Amino acid sequence: MLEPEKTTSFLEAAVRSEAAPDETVVWTGRPDTDAMALPLLPFPICWLSGLFLLSAGVLRSTEGDTNRLVPAMIILLIVVAVMGILEIIAVPWQAKRAIYVLTDRRIFVLKLRGRFGDSALAQDAHITRRLVRPEKGTLLNFFCYTVPTHIIFIYILYDLVSSVAKHSDLFVISGVALIVIGWLYQWYTDLRYPLPQLRECPRAFYFINDWLATIETIPHAAVEKTVLHKRKSGIGDIFIIASRKGCMRLKSIPDAEQAYALLQPLVMQRGGKD
Repeated sequence: MLEPEKTTSFLEAAVRSEAAPDETVVWTGRPDTDAMALPLLPFPICWLSGLFLLSAGVLRSTEGDTNRLVPAMIILLIVVAVMGILEIIAVPWQAKRAIYVLTDRRIFVLKLRGRFGDSALAQDAHITRRLVRPEKGTLLNFFCYTVPTHIIFIYILYDLVSSVAKHSDLFVISGVALIVIGWLYQWYTDLRYPLPQLRECPRAFYFINDWLATIETIPHAAVEKTVLHKRKSGIGDIFIIASRKGCMRLKSIPDAEQAYALLQPLVMQRGGKD
């Protein structure tokens, strides 16, 4: 595990190794990982509360023996709770080894995924890079995985709404409403509406010294739209959308409005639109 100071130093060296000799770095930013956990809470809380109320409503409205339903519902609640806890822990932990970079040509995100080796950390003079896998488009994955997942969810939701309309149970209605609110909340906060232009940005994989790293890149000329979600604290998320590449998500940026303002003229002069 890298110490925070060494992580920053290594990331900065990795950025210098990624940038071309005639490419100018305009801005770099690191996510505020302490501020990441709180926005992640509403989604699992809504889902847990919704599933609990839905389960209570189903048990209330089911005739006959319901003993067999109880263990399945408990297991489902436990699975959702564990997944929520893992997300709250994992997302900030992974973000500690990420850096966002704006240059005069592009925006890129560099993340250290895992370390394979124990050689001493080096400064920029000793950085070595090896391409493991070039970028692969994510459009096929979007249509093969994301779209079917949402179709299944919409079908289940339709079935639940039909059931609610028949039984008019308050617990079932409240449960379904909370599940839908949780889902829509995640769509909004992470800009994950099921649209092709909002799919994941493709990643190239590199070995940088002992570290496996991923790099997402969007040239300024490819940017079609930028979106800022700012909180009262000034921390915010910037979403960079390019139909040919997908959506790049710069999460939990301190002074997000300032970073967003830096992005606009550079993107627009290259032909991007906001």
